[in-house]
Amino acid sequence: MTEMETDDDGEAILLEKTLIDVIFSWSFKDVLNKDLYKDKVKNIPSTFQSIALYMKSFVFPLLEETHADLFSSFDKVASASICKILSIQEVESKKPSDKCLYIIEMGRKESSGDGRSYEPETGDLFAITDVRPTCVDDLNRPTMSYIMALVQRVTYEKDYIKIQVFSSRPFLVEQGIRENHMRDSLFLVSLINTTTNTRIWNSLNLGLERQNSKVIQKILEPDSDVTGKEKCNVCLQGEVYRVCRSKILASNWLINLNDSQHEAVLNCLATKYCHHENTTKLIWGPPGTGKTKTVSTLLFLLLSLNCRTVTCAPTNIAVLEVSRRTLKLVVESCEFLTYGVGDIVLFGNRKRMKIDSQDELLHIFLDYRAEVLARCFTPASGWKYSLQYMITLLEDTELLYQLYSINDQEEDADAELYQKYDNNANYDSYSGNAVLRKESLKNKGDKTQRLYAQGVKDEWNKRLGQVIAKTIKLNDESQLGRGFCRNKKHSSRSA
Repeated sequence: MTEMETDDDGEAILLEKTLIDVIFSWSFKDVLNKDLYKDKVKNIPSTFQSIALYMKSFVFPLLEETHADLFSSFDKVASASICKILSIQEVESKKPSDKCLYIIEMGRKESSGDGRSYEPETGDLFAITDVRPTCVDDLNRPTMSYIMALVQRVTYEKDYIKIQVFSSRPFLVEQGIRENHMRDSLFLVSLINTTTNTRIWNSLNLGLERQNSKVIQKILEPDSDVTGKEKCNVCLQGEVYRVCRSKILASNWLINLNDSQHEAVLNCLATKYCHHENTTKLIWGPPGTGKTKTVSTLLFLLLSLNCRTVTCAPTNIAVLEVSRRTLKLVVESCEFLTYGVGDIVLFGNRKRMKIDSQDELLHIFLDYRAEVLARCFTPASGWKYSLQYMITLLEDTELLYQLYSINDQEEDADAELYQKYDNNANYDSYSGNAVLRKESLKNKGDKTQRLYAQGVKDEWNKRLGQVIAKTIKLNDESQLGRGFCRNKKHSSRSA
């Protein structure tokens, strides 16, 4: 394919502007224009003559994608998340670029269009309006046209949320609003999140500045191995590779792949055994051709070969899907039923990934594992404490049982005392809490005070006692059974 004809505007925009600058430059009419970049987006070729041409080829497709997302949010503005602004404060900055920087306080009880509680995130793009929009025309009212604002920082207070935003133009002066005093109501209308597209834009910019050019140049080079004309015969004829390939082909790990996916996995695995060249492989295809399935199988095979692998993706959805499929392959493999999951670690933004609502991925998430290990190493209740308790239980079972019996009797006595004063309690109809009469508390000593201050006692001793009692019972039954067998055997011999 021939080199793509790219306008010089692509490189100029990429070097001179940020993605947010471009978004802020769009007028209301531009946002609603579906064909804004129709004449700018070209077909992306398969080969490129330079890194600059490669980077510039993605500028307008990225702008078109961002514009399409923003157009869709405008079209669905009636169901968007809307938050009322409580106060606005302009932030003074020495940087000329920060002249439209503001601190906005908003309520916490607002909800999104689907009824869920909405919380702003860094990178969220808002439209500031003076009404709750019910249609797209409400964003461009004669009294006030919408103002774009990008969330840069979020702070959660007790009764409100404080966000730092960068707006497309000053609006305190325009609206005659004094700081911390709202003359009229203003609202934040959530549109899109720009984090992912901004990162892609910045990466394209780094490419034009020739950073990491060696890596990019290597990726852009035509892979001679694809044609099969040149292969590393020295490495691929080695004993280690041949044994590994035979093991994989003899297993059922590739049984669910078609021929092209099967060949792609084996070609990628072959590069692991090439020690004199850094090779880049591209697994590509239209949507629905099994790229994620192929990558997940490849990761599973690399894990089985004890090969440490880092997997990255431009979106959280892609990372989660690859992790989910790889984890499924590991769990279904008999070889890794007990210990294989420990070698898989997922990390990222816990809130954006919504890890807490995905039980199967929670156990491989890095932050969750750190929390679990922290509990395991806690001196008062961790592994060391539990092991010491178990050793004591096994060595001094009878003594611990006696202590448990004494403690159980004291608990019964405390419960009777608690019940006695609970029967004399008044109940506050407003709070629903029992309130003891002052005369019932007189001269009752520290024991009554301790009962109500402590509430429910620790259940550990009680559960431990149940274990001890059950253990002693089983030991007695075992001894009784062994004695019965010995007596029966002795009687048989006598007969």
